[in-house]
Amino acid sequence: MIPQSALFIFLLFLIYFISRKIIQKISSLIDLFLPAQKKSLWILAVFYLPGTLFHEMSHFIAAIILRVPTGPLSIFPTFDQEPKANGVAVKTKLGHIKVAGTDPFRLSLIGLSPILTGLAIIYFTGEIFFPDFSSILDVSNIPKNLLGVYILFITSSSMFSSRQDLKSLLISLPVIVLIISALWFSGIRIVFGENLIEGTTNILALLNKYLLLTAIIDYTVFLICATGKTVITGKK
Repeated sequence: MIPQSALFIFLLFLIYFISRKIIQKISSLIDLFLPAQKKSLWILAVFYLPGTLFHEMSHFIAAIILRVPTGPLSIFPTFDQEPKANGVAVKTKLGHIKVAGTDPFRLSLIGLSPILTGLAIIYFTGEIFFPDFSSILDVSNIPKNLLGVYILFITSSSMFSSRQDLKSLLISLPVIVLIISALWFSGIRIVFGENLIEGTTNILALLNKYLLLTAIIDYTVFLICATGKTVITGKK
């Protein structure tokens, strides 16, 4: 189980870094054809709309389950102007939801909910669309494969929580580590059955397979965007 867990963490970080770069590349590519900043951001927002919807709804549902009051929820972009030395920059949020103040543990769960939901979507999308990697090359199922690729791409690009979402982890995570350490040094052990360990390992292995496929898709999109910009502008 340890090798699968290590691979899971590696793939998750890899997808995170690629997805951040992709958003920048797609945004700069749109800007080449549509210099008006707000219009290009609206196109980006519409493209990522399904991902924004699942991200904000994950926060909302988690807050409801944990009985934390929420404020207005929006899945459409909002723009704020920020003055700079050489002009005015437009900052945008593709979506947002306000959550009432509560204890850091519940806030952490609410903040992490899009990641947990995203992993579930990636797992079930892989099971439905790509149970075998060779199926992605099946030309007879191009519409189905494109839909599966789009779902994996949008999910991986939208599931990671923002710094604001994870601020409460600075409090809750050290407390959890201290509690686990105290239990360990006091001689208390949590033992899992072999069947549970085996089942968890099998699920994690499948999830890692679909995360690897997602990373390949994301990196391919990144290369296409980077190559397209280079071809159009003649600059890297």
